[in-house]
Amino acid sequence: YGLETHLGMIQKHIHAFKPGVVIVDPISNFLGAGTQAEAGTMLLRLIDFLKSEQITSLFTHLNIGGGSLEQTDEGVSSIIDSWLLMRDTECDNERRSSLTILKSRGMAHSREIRSFRLTDHGIELGDLTDHEC
Repeated sequence: YGLETHLGMIQKHIHAFKPGVVIVDPISNFLGAGTQAEAGTMLLRLIDFLKSEQITSLFTHLNIGGGSLEQTDEGVSSIIDSWLLMRDTECDNERRSSLTILKSRGMAHSREIRSFRLTDHGIELGDLTDHEC
């Protein structure tokens, strides 16, 4: 489908299902369905729709080496309320995951970089120094 069809179908399903939370994983895939500007416009409209419906949303973006980690190609970082950066690094033949809050509009937040693990009991945060090479 094109981006307009994707947006229309998403809105149709949201009106029918009435979710409290919507997750879009990853928004970078929309670049394959149109230009960078078209994907950005579609996502701005989707974010505006979700906010107007008071639906909490979570968007992921895959960043493949070399790009800025504090913005997206689609240009939506300026309207996102909270921006988390999750990063994997290789160390001693294993992948290590870290998490930091780049911004959180209108809220106090930590600027620490923390290690994290996804477990059967949720996310476990640790000190990054415990996992550095």
